[in-house]
Amino acid sequence: MTDFSQFTYPRLLARQAAARPESIAIVTPTRRVTWGQLQVDAMRLSGALLDLDVEPGTKVGILMPNGYEWVEWAHAVAGIGGVIVPVNTRFRQPELAHQLKASDTHTLVLQPRIGHVDFMAMLLDLVPELRSGRVGAWRSTEFPMLRQVVIVGDHGEDVPGALRAAALSRPLSPAMTDRVRRAQLTVGVDDPVVIQFTSGTTAFPKGAVLSHLSTARNAFHVNQRLRIHADDRLFVPGPFFHVGGSTLGMLLGLVAGAPVHTLARFDPAAVLQVIERERITVYGGVDSLFLGLFKHADFHKSAVASITKAWIASSPDIVRLVQRDMGIEGIANVFGISEASPNITIGDLDEPMELRATTCGLPHEGCEVRVIDPASGQSVPAGQSGEILFRGYALMQGYYNNPADTSKAIDDEGWLHTGDRGVLRPSGHLEYHGRIKDMLRVGGENIAPAEVEEVLCQHPKVCQAAVVGLPDDRLIEVPAAVLELKEGEQCTAEEITAYCKERLAPFKVPRIVVFVDQMPMTGSGKIQKFRMRQEIFGVPPGK
Repeated sequence: MTDFSQFTYPRLLARQAAARPESIAIVTPTRRVTWGQLQVDAMRLSGALLDLDVEPGTKVGILMPNGYEWVEWAHAVAGIGGVIVPVNTRFRQPELAHQLKASDTHTLVLQPRIGHVDFMAMLLDLVPELRSGRVGAWRSTEFPMLRQVVIVGDHGEDVPGALRAAALSRPLSPAMTDRVRRAQLTVGVDDPVVIQFTSGTTAFPKGAVLSHLSTARNAFHVNQRLRIHADDRLFVPGPFFHVGGSTLGMLLGLVAGAPVHTLARFDPAAVLQVIERERITVYGGVDSLFLGLFKHADFHKSAVASITKAWIASSPDIVRLVQRDMGIEGIANVFGISEASPNITIGDLDEPMELRATTCGLPHEGCEVRVIDPASGQSVPAGQSGEILFRGYALMQGYYNNPADTSKAIDDEGWLHTGDRGVLRPSGHLEYHGRIKDMLRVGGENIAPAEVEEVLCQHPKVCQAAVVGLPDDRLIEVPAAVLELKEGEQCTAEEITAYCKERLAPFKVPRIVVFVDQMPMTGSGKIQKFRMRQEIFGVPPGK
């Protein structure tokens, strides 16, 4: 039986470093780092953080793209009981300000420029004290909890109040080695390790507090369902700042002792090259991270033929596409939420392919799922749709500094009300049917956008579909469809409307059809419908 009392990040890393010190842990375009070296590098940075007054519970923001630096800093923070605050690399200044303040970030570790975005300039606007203050001596009026800024990589401008990471990663003295190891021994499985901010598909995100156990055990159970072991080679296409990239990516490798490959950003051509060259065996993410490969001109089945194990969060039709057209038969559909560390259910590779396409599998050991009538709060019979509730070891400890929203999300019996609609089959397998709040009221009829989206995705020319509601004086609102076509396809709105009229009740047929090259997405790859309504259809917020 697995001893979950040992599931802290520093203990798991120490275990892999002892068992396979010369085996590869992390691979990026410029680095191939062993488990032994990762442990050494993380301990060096842990020592530096201790000198910066980071202690158990101290919040450390990480604002960097995927790469070795992200991993070593995460282990450095977690290894001494600090709390990682992953920052979305697609944020703009107001969002960055919100997260720094809402999380009580003490130390921010950042790459100053990511792509075309100058995060250092953003930060200097928010914290002008950095320009003139001395390291450790400045104080921010706007962010009183922020005390240190660490710059990773090159930055042309001198920032007097900031430290450079290169100066911190120095050899550990025997005394500091002992201090770091003593700190590691005090870390407990129930200690918080991440404040994971929700994806922000509707509003400013909230910070879900996750523990060492909730995240590492979650990775362990996913590994069990997918049969991941040390001989596998994982590719993580999603960002580490999202819980899908950290728990269901970085931690999958940590728990299994398998190497994790990643790139700074999702570039389909580059990803296909890595998969083929490195013979990647495990791949996972939201559906856009599969469709991006499939739609690319360089895609061919042989490029991904080495992938035998995969997870996806998607509709049955896209899972079938991955199985059939991409040739990745060993794929399991999942259901999860950031507040659940994140995975609640996942298919098992021993189950039939169609079952893994049409359901999100069974709950993990130590987790429970219920489906209730949102109006009455009573459980509904198997096969009947309702709101998905969850409780178990993977549940967040609450929203950070937000007891009001925590009590709204988690009831007195410890059930998290996910806001998602689904069906439990008699077998216990879960079907995901979309967001409960994502319901349209057309005249006197309710429409689940997920139902219309599934029909649209069955059209041979459609790659992705999103349905939103637009205000209507007579019917309250009407459905509108935003479509992304498959590579090389052309289509008209009339063709889509005719297709839907043959398959949907009249009130469910989209009144407006718009084609886009790419859906507006969150940093974690989720479609942002509120942005569609505002940017594509011009609907003001709150309408």
